[in-house]
Amino acid sequence: MSNSFWVHFLSEEITELNVLRNAREILPTDFTGFERFRRAIDDLFILIQSHTSTINRVQLLYEDDETNLLKNFFERIRALMYSQLPINYKTIIYNFYRTGLRIMYFKANMNYFDVTLDQCSGCNYEKTYCNCENTLQAFCKTNMQLSHIGIMETLAEDVVIELVYSIIENEVAVRVTDNFGDSLLPLLYHWLCNILFDWIKKILDPGCCPTYGQCKLNAILNKLKYSLYKSFTKIRFNQIYDIIIRFPYSEPAVDDLTVSLGNSDLNPELRILLQNNLKSKLLQPNMSTVDVLYVYTSAIRVLRKIDPSGILLAEVAQLIQDFLNIITHITLIVVIALDVQTYKL
Repeated sequence: MSNSFWVHFLSEEITELNVLRNAREILPTDFTGFERFRRAIDDLFILIQSHTSTINRVQLLYEDDETNLLKNFFERIRALMYSQLPINYKTIIYNFYRTGLRIMYFKANMNYFDVTLDQCSGCNYEKTYCNCENTLQAFCKTNMQLSHIGIMETLAEDVVIELVYSIIENEVAVRVTDNFGDSLLPLLYHWLCNILFDWIKKILDPGCCPTYGQCKLNAILNKLKYSLYKSFTKIRFNQIYDIIIRFPYSEPAVDDLTVSLGNSDLNPELRILLQNNLKSKLLQPNMSTVDVLYVYTSAIRVLRKIDPSGILLAEVAQLIQDFLNIITHITLIVVIALDVQTYKL
């Protein structure tokens, strides 16, 4: 049984799609990976079902409630499967969930896609032969079978969560681009909790078997929220110079950044990102002292708000002060050189 199951995962024709790099990119026309995973789970489910009735009849011979033959049967099947995992077996699983999530994303965001294309942006078939509905039905059926067998968590959960992280990053990047005058974080938070997480529940806990308790689902939701806040904070830190020079117009963006930073963490990577961003755009020789001082005062207002601890403000203030000291030193040398012709630069 194990060999016949894993043989579906060994085709060299499967295109490796480890992460969803761009949620809106065109899917490959080859659905081989999706179809092979669907068939593998369907064959396994049918095989298990063929033994279930016999096991249930044998169960009647046991008078005690401690012996659960069906549960033992499922455990043995899972143990046999995981004892023979092929190399790179996750490739086909990524392919399957990437396809399903891509179509779900398309159906929820159809207004973002180019409707003038001859091909459906969800399944990549010609629009006349759109296969989105059939693919989603097969997608949901396979998830229910995985849940019934009891291998959803160990076989597919990590893949689903990793792909969802990619969707979050892409959605944040698209929505916050060059928009500083509107509060965007509440909209993203609502999208995550009411749309994206609904997809997760349909995939991981389709309802046929309550393998996922509410505590488990809440833990997954908290991970997704953290990913949202972290992605949002990173993108806004890349835009911090634009936010500072547009303040107070950019105050909604500052308010959002205050919330996202408070719900993630100010790790060294973010602090270096902020410093490098300001260094590259602010501390330039062609900037006047007046411009630097204007940005300095705006930076104080912004950084005080997003980071009450004062860590960011202290680091940025030191950068600007060092730059101003250089300007003052150069100015003093120039003045002396103009006054004293014998002064050597």
